[in-house]
Amino acid sequence: MQRSSLPMSSGLVELVRGDVFQFASLPGALGDAGCVVCATGASGLADPLGPFNVDYQGTANLVAAAKQQGVKKFVLVTSIGADDLINPLNLFYGVLFWKKRGEEVLQRSSLDYTIIRPGGLKNQLRAGEVAGNVAEVCVAALSEPAAANKVVEVIATPDAPALTYAQLFASVGVN
Repeated sequence: MQRSSLPMSSGLVELVRGDVFQFASLPGALGDAGCVVCATGASGLADPLGPFNVDYQGTANLVAAAKQQGVKKFVLVTSIGADDLINPLNLFYGVLFWKKRGEEVLQRSSLDYTIIRPGGLKNQLRAGEVAGNVAEVCVAALSEPAAANKVVEVIATPDAPALTYAQLFASVGVN
């Protein structure tokens, strides 16, 4: 919640500043928001505690603040493979392990949630296309009742069937 290059508001969407490391900053940042999309993630290899601090503790702080503020819907972007403890990505300070722990905090929270697990954000078909597709899925999850309390893995494939988001979310079991 700290990208200064982002526009501060646009129609129905308002971007605000907060610090997931500082719980006290979050209730004010959330205000009376009806929904939250959390797409934080530890970056780089410089900080061995990054995945714990960002993907677990930061997510836990934001979930707790969302509950406190009465948020109705929480969409969390993590990563494909978060269930796989032996995934090689866990060699990087347990990044998937801590993403999974953050997911579990949200799943136990009683908030209406959707967890989006994208794969291949760096292997873009065209610049920005895959990340844009993930953002589109996040927005659909906010308003699609069939997305409630589900974990959805998202990958880019040119031969995917043409289905609506309602159909896609309905095809995924509830967690």
